[in-house]
Amino acid sequence: VLKQNSVWLLYTDPRAEPADFSATQATEGVSYGVGCVGKKAWCVYGNDLMFMAQDGVRSLQRMEAATGQFNLSAPISRAVQPYIDRINPAYASGIVATKYLEFALFAIPLDNSTVNNAVLCWNGRLGKWMGVWQGWTPTSWELTRFNAQPRLVFGDSAGLVNRWKDLDATDIDPTYQDNGKGYASGLWTRSMDFGDLEAPKSGYNAKVRFNAGNANLTFTAVGNDAALNTWAKQIAPSGDILGTDVLPFLLASQQPGVLPFS
Repeated sequence: VLKQNSVWLLYTDPRAEPADFSATQATEGVSYGVGCVGKKAWCVYGNDLMFMAQDGVRSLQRMEAATGQFNLSAPISRAVQPYIDRINPAYASGIVATKYLEFALFAIPLDNSTVNNAVLCWNGRLGKWMGVWQGWTPTSWELTRFNAQPRLVFGDSAGLVNRWKDLDATDIDPTYQDNGKGYASGLWTRSMDFGDLEAPKSGYNAKVRFNAGNANLTFTAVGNDAALNTWAKQIAPSGDILGTDVLPFLLASQQPGVLPFS
């Protein structure tokens, strides 16, 4: 049982029906001071119960070595903590979560928003946070099974029902549009240190290769937390790959200085 500031285990005898819902049941406290922020801010993932707590997403896990015992994890959302910190606490009770395929999705209100305007995506197959999707405003999730095909849909704050097009054709542009409109995606890579953290190095170009896609791409080289150069081009398919090109980056920096040693 998830309450706002606590988590409990409730024990019932399936052979005996309580006289009414006010009858006293055997309980055991799992946590005090940590609970679920909203009535729908939880989902079941495998054998675990994931929910949005006051300090981030936590998991209630069945302990393998102790039958009937459960363990409350520390926040598993530290990788997306900057977004957790931006949740509007006054409207956190409206957070909704669901499990679909290998994903656990948490719709949250960021900053001053009074409705959910971002979705945090957890990939349980990889054990990683995939990132955040913005522009959606889910107020409820549902899994439909028309024609025996499970499809994820959600109702939004505008009163519309939206369907995730994961079963649509992957080789046509409309599949990658939201309500007929395109949207931008961003990816930040790791630091390119070329395997050497000590010696100075300057990157003058980068070769990129893509195996799928049909969109304008913009690359930005960043050095010392500042944009150094940008490059954009429409890449057309070529043979078994989408295309290759060379980015005219010039990664130049005056700092930090060279520190020689023997």
